[in-house]
This record gives sequence, C-alpha cells and structure tokens, in this order.
Amino acid sequence: MISNKDFERELPWVIQKYPSLTIKSNDGCKYLKGILDIKSGDGVSYGSFAIEIYSSPQFPKRYPILYEVGGDIPCSIDYHKYHDNSLCLDVEANEIVRCRHGITVCEFIKEIAIPHLANQQHKKIHGNYVDEYRHGAQGIADFYAELFGTTDKDIWVKGMHSVLVGPKPGRNSLCYCGSDKKYKHCHYASEQKLTLIGRQKLFEDLKTLGII
Repeated sequence: MISNKDFERELPWVIQKYPSLTIKSNDGCKYLKGILDIKSGDGVSYGSFAIEIYSSPQFPKRYPILYEVGGDIPCSIDYHKYHDNSLCLDVEANEIVRCRHGITVCEFIKEIAIPHLANQQHKKIHGNYVDEYRHGAQGIADFYAELFGTTDKDIWVKGMHSVLVGPKPGRNSLCYCGSDKKYKHCHYASEQKLTLIGRQKLFEDLKTLGII
C-alpha cells in the first residue's frame, strides 16, 4: 500500500459525492471501501460491486488502483482481473494520455471505474464487453490501431519513427500514411499523443508488439 497525500486529501470530498464509500486505514495508508452502484441512463440500478480504491505510486498522473472484493468478477485474464482482486482498467499508454493533466479520485470513479464495472456487468449479462481493449499485447495493438485509425503496423512504425527519431513531416506536407491528406489534418494529432506517451513507453510497446 502507498501513502499518497494528494490521494488522501481528496477522500473527504469523495465520500460526500459517493456516500456508499467510507474511508479506511491500513498501516497508516488511507483508502476507500464500499459499494459502487451501476445505474442505467434513466437511473435504474444495473447492479453493484463491492470495491476498494487505493492510491497508485504515480497518482494523480496515473489511475488509483481499483479492487473488486465481492467476488462478482472472476479472477481471470478474460475479465481483466488479477488474482489479488485488482482490475486492469486500461492500456498504460492510454492511461498516460488520459492523466496528462492529472486525474482526481472523483473523476476516476465517474469516468473510469463506473464505466468499467458497467462493462463487467454487461459481460455478465450478455457475454461480451462493449468497446473494451483486450488484455496484454492484444490490448496494446487495439490502442494503436484506434490511435492511428488503421491496423497497418507499418503506419504505426512510421508515426513512431517520426516522434522517436524524426524528422517530423511539415504540417502542410502529405501525410506518410498515403491518405493524400495534409499531415496537419491526418496523423498530426496521433503523434501529439505519442509524444505524451514518451520514448520509454513507446519502445516498450514496440518490443511487446514484436515490432523491434
């Protein structure tokens, strides 16, 4: 467990917004424990999960750690749940981009935790997720396919090479992907996100994907 003052400072506001959660302490580290209700758009309860939320080492530049402790989600790669009951919520590269300005605990619960648990409930009822990255290397591939708008890994490599090695295309040059669009109207935005992800993580993902 990690003691993080930024995380702990927010907890009194979190339990005001989510009164089914309480502040607990273990070895001097504060965390959240309780029930998160999952509701449909019209406010009808869609299910509930017993959860715990702890700070991560890099919060607020990374998500807090979410545990499902009620046993409603199987500990399985197929369910994005590890044997310590923690949930795999996102591809790390996407998490880096999402948290580039920092994330609050309330934002995390509303925008990350509840949608993820709703997706778990959807899988439980219907047998499949909705728009969920797959686990491990497949999820990394899903992320970059979405980022570049193509499954063509050669395009990913060209974009990463532009960021990691350079030179970058001129904004008014034709994009390297062959779309006949100007770079500024095509993969410029994708490369801005690659820059946020950073060199080290990009190299790690290239190795994981077997590209280098």
